[in-house]
Amino acid sequence: MKKPSRITIAIIAILLTLATVQATHEPGQTYDTETRVENLKFDRFTADDNWVISWDTVEGEHNLSFQYYGYGVSDVWITATTQSYASDAGKSELTVAGFRPAAGTTLTFRLWMSSSIGRMPGAKFTKTF
Repeated sequence: MKKPSRITIAIIAILLTLATVQATHEPGQTYDTETRVENLKFDRFTADDNWVISWDTVEGEHNLSFQYYGYGVSDVWITATTQSYASDAGKSELTVAGFRPAAGTTLTFRLWMSSSIGRMPGAKFTKTF
């Protein structure tokens, strides 16, 4: 049996990469690859230690999903439950179920949403408390 050539290996690698990209797109879904979330940040804690996240409003924003990573609990993204959403005067705020991390704890946050054009890439930021 002959060893596979470098060209054969390269073709297989390309096909596997394309299969992965194909799997991440939903059939019939429109994507917005141009719009970005600006000024995304951890704004404050609520009285019951939930998190308020804010950013500059994106036209037609909807289908919001918020995740966090870190805290030494897990090495996977955890989806936080949405408590409320508000948008006024060009700023949007999302309140999600959270907790008050110990001082010095670093968390990475990710916000997913759709604009009036379509599904946007996730926006990330990191905060040390």
